[in-house]
Amino acid sequence: MAIAFGILALAISASLWGTAEWRGTLSVRRVFVEGNRIVPANEIVLLTGITDGAKLYTVDLNQVRENILKQLYVSSAVVEREFPDAIRISVEERQPLAAVSHGGTLFLDEEGFVLPHYQSNTVFDVPFVTGFPESLTITPGQSSTDPSILYALDILKKAKGLDAELYHLVSEVHVNESGDVILYSSDAGVTIVFGRENELQKLGMLRAFWNKFVLQRGADRLQIVDLRYGDQIIARWKDSSTDHRIAFQKGIDL
Repeated sequence: MAIAFGILALAISASLWGTAEWRGTLSVRRVFVEGNRIVPANEIVLLTGITDGAKLYTVDLNQVRENILKQLYVSSAVVEREFPDAIRISVEERQPLAAVSHGGTLFLDEEGFVLPHYQSNTVFDVPFVTGFPESLTITPGQSSTDPSILYALDILKKAKGLDAELYHLVSEVHVNESGDVILYSSDAGVTIVFGRENELQKLGMLRAFWNKFVLQRGADRLQIVDLRYGDQIIARWKDSSTDHRIAFQKGIDL
């Protein structure tokens, strides 16, 4: 019996040794990248640092992940081996929500993380945030903590959550010295006095007003929109000497 167990142990050891030897011969021939839209796959592959002919089971997956995360537009990465000759990389990218002009154009995601200007096939059609102090430090790779910028981002995030078209209606969010917000429309640059607070209600009123009145009459005929008065919008048209007051019922119905 003891001899039989000894022979079995030797057989298992030999099998494991053979498997380890065989695994050691496997090389990386393919690298798959998925989840990317902004950063090209070939750039991510270069960032991995995986050399031509690298052994599949000696590639340090954690180091590969750290290398990929040096690209600021990548927020997370999962790196896995795929038998018999591949590495698969799944990434999530940071999505620019707004832009700032600060020694050049920089971008911000919805959390305020600062992204550098990046030459990509993806066009970043995002509003600008203005009004913050020129002395404010805005550094790529760090998150902004400026209250004005974070409030502007919160408005844009809520607008995008309500309606993508509403989000793209805004070309600029300006926060003045008193903290009040002024929006400018991408269509004809209409001034929209937003004020503060009740963001979702105001955005809902703006969407309803724009769809029912402005799209019909033309944004170029609109002079100013004021959202500061609770459940109504005050609008002034260029061809009228009186204000146009639109009251809203509960639920933002006109």
